[in-house]
Amino acid sequence: MYIHSISNALYTGILSLPSERLVISKDRDSGLYRMSSYFLAKTVAEIPLLLILPTIWLIISYWMAGMNPNGLAFIGMLGVQLLSVLGMESIGLLVGKKFFHSFKIILYYGVFNLIFILIFILVL
Repeated sequence: MYIHSISNALYTGILSLPSERLVISKDRDSGLYRMSSYFLAKTVAEIPLLLILPTIWLIISYWMAGMNPNGLAFIGMLGVQLLSVLGMESIGLLVGKKFFHSFKIILYYGVFNLIFILIFILVL
């Protein structure tokens, strides 16, 4: 579930911008906002959607697996998981902004996801 939530955040971030491309271009051309304010607003608006499911999953699975019963260890693991999800969503938004074409985006999604999974496996 941990890898799924991070991969899902990356995939959502990558594919969200090409679908909103025309609206973003029109609003930017008229000078309504900068791209950085769009990224910030999009990230803040999607935080509850991105973080609720991984939090519920960790609350249930952490105690069922019999991991360290210390509350600080649980909060530390929760923090690492939530920061990972937000970081991967940010990388997805960055890649989605750089490449507006769907086939290139899917290619880079596979590369980023593979690199992340390999790093995750090597760390464990």
